Amino acid sequence: MKYSSLKLFYRENKKKSPLIVFIHGAACDHTLWCFQRRYFFNRGYSTLALDLPGHGKNSDNPLLNIYDMRKIICDFLKKVPQNDIILIGHSMGSLIALDSAFSKITKIKKIFLIGIAYPMQVSANLLNKSKNNQDDAILDMINWSLPAEIKLTGANLTGLNLPNLVSVIMANAKKGILF
Repeated sequence: MKYSSLKLFYRENKKKSPLIVFIHGAACDHTLWCFQRRYFFNRGYSTLALDLPGHGKNSDNPLLNIYDMRKIICDFLKKVPQNDIILIGHSMGSLIALDSAFSKITKIKKIFLIGIAYPMQVSANLLNKSKNNQDDAILDMINWSLPAEIKLTGANLTGLNLPNLVSVIMANAKKGILF
């Protein structure tokens, strides 16, 4: 499913079920949310994960600011039939969700923000590294973001190594998209 500049991965549970919209961070895509989507779908929610422009399976040109990303998501949300929408954002996706919550779309009932700081200042070192060597910048982000226990044991889910999952998702991003 594609809408304007969004590539959407939608799974309807019931006609009137609340819709959870998952918004990924920089250099990630809809696959970041595979386990969360299944969890919430099996509990009666409709789920939608998206690829922002330039991310994942979305070949559109990337957008350069949170406002533009929020605008395309809000334009889409105005047209969905669900009246109860929950936004879940990670990192940059959290900023998009937060900005969307202020957009006066009354269908948005809740937001959950993961890995957020406001304002979210990106260090000059990380910006330079993401511009010159995206792979090294991704490794730094994973090392800074995940606690030592998870880096050593992977995760509490059998067969899932969280650092590897995030590394693979971000390594598949187009060169330059993190910057």
